[in-house]
Amino acid sequence: MYRVMGREFIAWAGLSDQAGFDPDVLLLDNCEGTFSWVATGTGGGDTHEFALQAALGGRYGLQLKTRVGGAMAGDWLVGTRVFGYPERGLLVARLRMAGYMLATVGQMGFELGAADGTRLWQASLVVQPNVPSCSYLNALGGLTAIAGLGYSPGELSWTTLELVIDLVTHRYVEAGWSGARVGLGGVALRDGGVDTSRWASLGARVETSGAAAAEVFFDNVYVGELRDR
Repeated sequence: MYRVMGREFIAWAGLSDQAGFDPDVLLLDNCEGTFSWVATGTGGGDTHEFALQAALGGRYGLQLKTRVGGAMAGDWLVGTRVFGYPERGLLVARLRMAGYMLATVGQMGFELGAADGTRLWQASLVVQPNVPSCSYLNALGGLTAIAGLGYSPGELSWTTLELVIDLVTHRYVEAGWSGARVGLGGVALRDGGVDTSRWASLGARVETSGAAAAEVFFDNVYVGELRDR
């Protein structure tokens, strides 16, 4: 059972006792198996791997660290997983995240992409720990701060970051961080242009605040689709 903006939704289970085979699970990664993330970013010399120090509860977690040599403000690194386009329109993404040496982190969070065979739709949820603020990607490609989610994260403090979007209306539904959830009132997703393929993706992201490498850990990554109860 899942409640979004006062309405109840359900993810149907029962076809398997393994969550990875549930039809409503699009992506499930506890960072304990094969490394399947594709990294893109600024320059070389970055770190993108499953690492012991990046684990929340198991043995490994996803470590993303921007380049050390030649580090500059605005350096970024994204680790991406691609999965099938959802059968239903309501998509929920949730992961656990912790920043290391937060003074060096300009942005940390995740982004979603969904190409429906006609257009590419983009969304993201970004924490700027030194502002502090939590923002979404707006329709113009900029960041809009979410009132009520301006918490200051603690050093290596694991928090849950969550985003719900509607791929039928191409709008945000709800965002959550640090135990608080805020309705986004149907704010439009970003239209990324023509894309005649059909896929969806999640990208974990870190960006530097200055001329020093930024490092963020991610774990327990989940993307699923919800159906109206």
